[in-house]
Amino acid sequence: MNFCESRWGRAGVCFLLLTATCFTLMLSSCVPARRVDLDDPLTGDVQKGIASGESTFSHAGFDALLRKHVRETGRVDYAGLVTDRETLSAYLRSLAGANIASLSRDELLAFLINAYNAYTLDVVTRNYPLESIKEIDPWATPFCEVGGYTVSLNDIEHKLLRPSELFDDPRMHFAINCASIGCPFLRPGAYDGENIDRQLEEAVSNCLTDSRYAKADGNGVAVSKILNWFKGDFTDKHGSLSGFMKPYVSPDIRSRLEKNGDGGVRFLDYDWNLNDTATSPKS
Repeated sequence: MNFCESRWGRAGVCFLLLTATCFTLMLSSCVPARRVDLDDPLTGDVQKGIASGESTFSHAGFDALLRKHVRETGRVDYAGLVTDRETLSAYLRSLAGANIASLSRDELLAFLINAYNAYTLDVVTRNYPLESIKEIDPWATPFCEVGGYTVSLNDIEHKLLRPSELFDDPRMHFAINCASIGCPFLRPGAYDGENIDRQLEEAVSNCLTDSRYAKADGNGVAVSKILNWFKGDFTDKHGSLSGFMKPYVSPDIRSRLEKNGDGGVRFLDYDWNLNDTATSPKS
């Protein structure tokens, strides 16, 4: 028996090891793993759409709602949005009745991003006022109705949007918004299949050229923790975080990335406060 076992007993040692392991996992990642569930009917419909879908889907109602209540800074007028809940609910009903398998790949990508953002706005407005979405912790709760299925925000993000077997586009991390200041900007308009590639490029660029999400830090750079939490999504497709970021960042930050690579990257603290215009400038 070693010192730890004599001092704490075998049960105590196991507890300490388990605690240390959990703490290490919390430090390395605080998000569910991306995984595609090939036996899931909704995943099957998404696969059918990616393979052969040709239909489009109108997000006009959601687009108008976002243009009315989301500022260029990404902040949301939640108090105003609460008064427009019927308009939001009408859009959510359209998501629930969509024919997922008929939509094309780009239409599906826009559809799922908008669904994530719309249901996030929905759960916030149903519980408003809030200081942080973490007060309600909605991500694992299946309340999102899409294409005849009821799923969670986690399902949309980690089982449908993230897996490389489906869309293989880590730019989506800069398009979905978790109603927090630390999250990439909520776009003041809906995503749409016809323009999704340009819109995703703009979403990444708008974030990584803003000093709140990417800035010089000593000899290196400090960037959004999104790039740490989902590091594998970016490195699997682009080889490194630096490889992903360089086309979007300022010349100074690009130079630092070229010189130091990922070794010069640290991650900014994440601000979970609600991205509410009530606590920020209105512009």
